[in-house]
Amino acid sequence: MPSIETRPHPYKHRALHATRAFKPSQIIHTFHPLILHPTASHLTSVCTHCLRPGSVRACSRCHAAYYCNTACQQAAWKAVHSKECRALQQRKLGSRTGADLPAPVRALVQTLLKKEVEDAVAALDGHVLENREAKGWRDLEMMAMAACAFAGRQTEGDFHTAVELLCKIQTNAFHRWDVDLGQVGIFLEPTLAMANHSCVPNAVVQFVGRKAVLRAEREVQAGDEIEISYTGTFVPRMHHGEAC
Repeated sequence: MPSIETRPHPYKHRALHATRAFKPSQIIHTFHPLILHPTASHLTSVCTHCLRPGSVRACSRCHAAYYCNTACQQAAWKAVHSKECRALQQRKLGSRTGADLPAPVRALVQTLLKKEVEDAVAALDGHVLENREAKGWRDLEMMAMAACAFAGRQTEGDFHTAVELLCKIQTNAFHRWDVDLGQVGIFLEPTLAMANHSCVPNAVVQFVGRKAVLRAEREVQAGDEIEISYTGTFVPRMHHGEAC
């Protein structure tokens, strides 16, 4: 039986609930990413696949992904890089290459190139109508345009789809933090994204390699909503306004 489930909520849309009791410090669930990508500033200093800092070598084809060993390179190729490598080799938008793209744009390129990822992101709530009126909407449009250029999705419909997908990525992705380096990437997993904010959370998110670990901070009973704090280092990217 799964340890968590998503339920509808009258004003939070959806919420994450425990299906059994947990004691403080117990692991509630471990999540594997739908999307995981380093920030542009850490692209050459952490492994693109596992985000471990250290000596990394560039993909010899695109020079836009870096790996700590052959195992990570092969795993990344199977997971997503086989879809994006050729696209990232092309120079688009003047002299810009795939290595120059910000992490959200790289995440969007991967989403546009892999149907199962696109479908999973499309199913998320991105508060698109509200964000369309926000100050940063034009920036989202520019980033979506760049992603479409690299992904080869050039119709007007593709562009509108890409903007909405990027809005959903920005809304639901977590900052992936490293104790020594700070924010090294973005992490998106659709079920974990359902965890809502509380000023008195009963759980915390910790990152270990590619995984996100949801751990109880205090007693959690079966049926309780699992809530985390958005004021810490793991705040979803566009949820700052919901924090205490």
